[in-house]
Amino acid sequence: MRRAASTAVALMATAALTTGLTTLTATGAQAGTAAKRDAGYALGASGFGTRLDGGQIPTGSRETAFMVLGCSTRTGVHRENHEAAGTLPGLGTVSGIQTDVWTRRGGGGIHSFSENRVAKVTIGQPGVGSLEITAIDSLSHTWHDAKGFHAETTTSIGGIKLVGPGGLTQNQKLPTPDQPLEIPGLAKVEVGSAVKRVSSHSAIAVGNALKVTVLPTGTSLKVAHSSSRVLDGVKNGTFHGSSAATRVSAADGNLTSGPTPLSLMSCQGTGGKLVSKALADVNLGDQVVLQAAQSQQRGTQRRHKSVAMERGSLGTISLGGGQLVIKGLVAQANVTRTDKGRTTKSATGTTVGSIVVNGQEQSVPTGDQTIEVPGVARVLPGVVEKTRHGIAVVALRIQLLDGTLATIDLGVAHASIRPR
Repeated sequence: MRRAASTAVALMATAALTTGLTTLTATGAQAGTAAKRDAGYALGASGFGTRLDGGQIPTGSRETAFMVLGCSTRTGVHRENHEAAGTLPGLGTVSGIQTDVWTRRGGGGIHSFSENRVAKVTIGQPGVGSLEITAIDSLSHTWHDAKGFHAETTTSIGGIKLVGPGGLTQNQKLPTPDQPLEIPGLAKVEVGSAVKRVSSHSAIAVGNALKVTVLPTGTSLKVAHSSSRVLDGVKNGTFHGSSAATRVSAADGNLTSGPTPLSLMSCQGTGGKLVSKALADVNLGDQVVLQAAQSQQRGTQRRHKSVAMERGSLGTISLGGGQLVIKGLVAQANVTRTDKGRTTKSATGTTVGSIVVNGQEQSVPTGDQTIEVPGVARVLPGVVEKTRHGIAVVALRIQLLDGTLATIDLGVAHASIRPR
């Protein structure tokens, strides 16, 4: 029954997608129209249709129809993403992809769902020889009720067929956990993985409907991924934030680097533990060298107040072959929220150790002050911006004068605690 239902849903989704319409699962549609209510728990979900990893292909594919519900404390939330068709670089095509993530209240419980449906995956080239897999479905469901936390995953496949050079088709036996399907010289198809973790404080479910290994290249294709979770421990609000040693943006795109090393705060915090990421050396190119780059975070949920801290630090940055050297940068964002709803924010802990230009130490710029090394860089003051629920801090900002029009933020931290 589950496989037949999934086949019908996938075919309906394909028809809707090709006409540019959005099709929701019945459960997802109901969740999207339900009134939003406080769940009392942290709910999360994500999913995607396909993702390529490894093998001889230098660059894999992006995650098709990716959608995420990062951290919600409300039921009645629904999000979706879909793609009518996509290309799997060097492998084949995928079509009729739809991802739904939603939360709902029902049956005496709080629920989080993720479902991905893929109408068809084609490996190989039509007219030459290909493998077609249809109606692939993955559903992950976590919930909490009077009996505690629960998790379940369900996956299904409609059919697999081999299409020969002349269009002759041959149906293949569906793989089982102990018996994968292998097409010599083409692909190996395995039943995907399922993970279910349940404790007294959380439930996590992750489902992957299929894993396809392309034999000529060794590339792994994950098909129909779903993930959901329900967590307790949300007392005075949900944590949000990130930190990094550097962040680079360039107007002309010649020099780019995302936050490095990036730490992202869990919506529950870190349980009071200091969590760190560190890199000994980072080379951003063209004589921009960083040492001792680090990001750190701590999120503590207490009965009457919650405390968040994000810190991005850098031991040394050297530009222009040592013409500009900056040491001891720290950006720190601190937020506290009480059970009465009062929020305090500060940049306490943010510092700049020293700035040396051509061997001469300079004062740290403030206000409208700048320090310029001709042809190398301009040093600007840091930035502190307070938001409704948090604060964002940049310890120091550098504009490169080498023609790239790049801006390098040194020490980056953002933290917030939002109401439940």
